[in-house]
Amino acid sequence: MKFVVEGYVVKGAKRVFTIEVEAPSEKLAREHAYTFFGANVGASRHQIHIGKVSKL
Repeated sequence: MKFVVEGYVVKGAKRVFTIEVEAPSEKLAREHAYTFFGANVGASRHQIHIGKVSKL
């Protein structure tokens, strides 16, 4: 299933993001978002704020 994850990253400035994730559940879609921004931006979990996860 595809999910859209919306939220923001607070590392320096507050940056809003919206990404489309392929995951079997909403919980794993959140985990993919945390992993994506941790790897690409170098942000820890408390710097990533997920606002909404919706199914496509």
